[in-house]
Parts: sequence; structure tokens; C-alpha cells
Amino acid sequence: MNLSGVWKPPNHLPTHIEKKLEKQFESATVDLAQNKAYITVENVDLEIPIKVEYENVLCPTCKKISGGYYEGHIQLRGKAVRHLKDIIRLFHKNDNPYSIKELKEGIDIKFFSSKKAFDAIKELGLTYKVSRKLHTQIQGKRKYRLTILVRE
Repeated sequence: MNLSGVWKPPNHLPTHIEKKLEKQFESATVDLAQNKAYITVENVDLEIPIKVEYENVLCPTCKKISGGYYEGHIQLRGKAVRHLKDIIRLFHKNDNPYSIKELKEGIDIKFFSSKKAFDAIKELGLTYKVSRKLHTQIQGKRKYRLTILVRE
């Protein structure tokens, strides 16, 4: 949910509304299940019906995932599969990777950032082969998909 330009989980909505109301009133509590706001004005408690309208919109990260977007992927083949946990540990929860697929040949890991995928392999000191493919152009800038093959 986009609240004042920041993506937050939906359970932040009541707190967000309360903070907005507290700027104008002494105190405020919101009950979205009842569609009511409870405010205090000059020591008088009031119950006000509220209507919250919102539009379902995907956050930028979810939009990328639903569209199948990725800039780079690592292919772990043969005994290199044992490095999967090491690669995943290098990233924060919301950062990368976003897709891990087990295939007959090994494991494929997709990343939003080809630079971060490449840095992960370099940091672990693994032997790799790199290929890149022109994916698209955005405002005249070429965007490539990087494939990093790790085989042991």
C-alpha cells in the first residue's frame, strides 16, 4: 500500500489515518472494520463515520515480478549447486534474488540487478562464464540480461 509515497503493508493504514487526524484533533482512533473514527475535540468525544477508498496497485517490486522482469541470472550446474545457500546469504530479504528454480541440469537464480548477481559470484571466488543478451532499450540506454554460468 502506498502511503504518502512510501510502500507499506496494508496493516499500516489505520495508524497512518490516525496520525493524519491527530494533526487536527486532540486524539484520534480509527476502526476500519466499523468504518468509524473516534476523535476528541475540546474534551468532547465524537464518533464520525468514515469511508476509505483505495485502489489496488502493485508495488514496484511486485510489478517487476509479475511481468517476469530480471536483469541477470546465475546458473549453478554440477557440483556448484552446493553454493546456493552461500549466494542467498549475501542478500537482504527484499533485495535479491527473487526466483530460484530447480531444473534437471541444476539451479537457476534470477536477480533484479545483474550487478548484484555478478558481485555475489566474485565475492565467493567462484569460477564462472558470463554471457549477455540485449533485452531492451529504455530511453536510448541499452539494457542487457546477464547470464552467469558456474560449473564445477
